[in-house]
Amino acid sequence: RALAGIVLVAVIAAVIERSMLGANAMFTIPPHSEFRHADLLWALVLGLLAGALSHCWVEGLLRLRQASKTVPARWQWLSPGFGGLATGVLGAAIFAGTGHLGVFGIGYRDLTAALAGQLAMGLMALLFLGKFAATIFSYSSGGCGGIFAPTLFMGAMLGGALGLNAERVFSFSTDLVGPLALVGMGAMFAGVIRAPVTSILIIFELTGDYSLILPIMLANLVSYGVASKLREIPAYEALLLQDGINLRKFPILSSGRAWQNLPIKSITTHDVVTMRSDDSIEEALGKIKHKSYKTYPVLSSDGKLMGMVHRKFLEAAPDHTIRVDQRLPHRMPAACFHDQTIREVAQQFVSQEWLTLPVVSRIDQERLLGVVTLHDITRQQFLQETEH
Repeated sequence: RALAGIVLVAVIAAVIERSMLGANAMFTIPPHSEFRHADLLWALVLGLLAGALSHCWVEGLLRLRQASKTVPARWQWLSPGFGGLATGVLGAAIFAGTGHLGVFGIGYRDLTAALAGQLAMGLMALLFLGKFAATIFSYSSGGCGGIFAPTLFMGAMLGGALGLNAERVFSFSTDLVGPLALVGMGAMFAGVIRAPVTSILIIFELTGDYSLILPIMLANLVSYGVASKLREIPAYEALLLQDGINLRKFPILSSGRAWQNLPIKSITTHDVVTMRSDDSIEEALGKIKHKSYKTYPVLSSDGKLMGMVHRKFLEAAPDHTIRVDQRLPHRMPAACFHDQTIREVAQQFVSQEWLTLPVVSRIDQERLLGVVTLHDITRQQFLQETEH
């Protein structure tokens, strides 16, 4: 529904920008021969590599970012420092050995050289690996920097290295290094960001080169397909879900009871007040003094879910200086998984006396994603019945 507005403002922005800065592309691409039909095979191979490596990069980023979240709160301010240190040591080591600064910053100089076919295969492979690791270290630790530019840089190095390897191993006379570096930029972007059409347009805008449309389209769609098969959720959405933010809206329901088949994560409360097992009861009661919930999750010192505790168990403690874990009940509620349906979770409420259940991941059943209450389900039922 927003497509018309998006196109309109994009055209207006482009007209204003070009009237001020001119229509020159960001990167200057030297003349190159047209891709032959046989050369499309290399675009296919590049798409497969970019899709697989995109998945590995996103997986590494999410795993290290999740690990950094388990750092105790009093030490989390150090995380960006450690990420910056790892990035700096890696970039400095590559610079000392090669004289190239591509790992640092955006790396436009080395990116332009790769598009011009001026870098050696070993150097492009090293810059790819360096950027691959450095971006994970920096981004996952909470440091500055994003995903967009590093993705283009890695794609160019991957494509350039593949093109140079193809020329040397198979003794091709055609120049594949620069064209495949350009194709690789789009393929890596499509695999990480999962926007294959957008990546095609971006590559055209950055380079002004429209002669490689077929290999770019082929590599982008192959990379997108491989990455989507290996991991269903795109990078940006996975980062939001990792922080407990779900932007997906409820689907349009044609049946009055279709809402019961929605995943429980669609009504989960992610912003939850938690207690630490080593908190004193006095500290715990202070956290929930102005909260309306009656039951709260209890986490261990390393952030793992230990169980749920009711407010009345804390208030009834004879000594408020004892630890919270000493008031945990013997019978804990069975946690529900974030992908279970609302109907399945409702059955769990029926089979036990707890009115609040923790929501966890199937991959890591000790990682708390949020809580869901019986009131959440009844409220959703009321809203759907009112709507229908």
